[in-house]
Amino acid sequence: MNHLELVVETMKLTLQALATKHPDWLLTISLPYWYDRYDQQLAKSCLPITKEQRDTQMRALGVDICYLLDAIGQANLPDLASLPEVRALQRIWQKEYGPCSDDVWRREDAK
Repeated sequence: MNHLELVVETMKLTLQALATKHPDWLLTISLPYWYDRYDQQLAKSCLPITKEQRDTQMRALGVDICYLLDAIGQANLPDLASLPEVRALQRIWQKEYGPCSDDVWRREDAK
């Protein structure tokens, strides 16, 4: 699985876990386009072809992950961060991206 597929799949599984465990909380923080971006059928069929498209998509995914992890960190629900899917997403973030900020960047871009 390439980096893009791994990030999409991890984000999708995290959102599914949150929807199962804390649906009301997830509804309050979800971004309107997440359903389309992380829908199982759509995610597989819309993977970009060119390197530039993949890079753009990875940055967009990074913005989503940063937003979600920040919301989890601010939530008053201690068990959110301990969900295995959230921990996997945190590992992806640490491996693939730089610090969470307004200008999300990939570690690969810094090389």
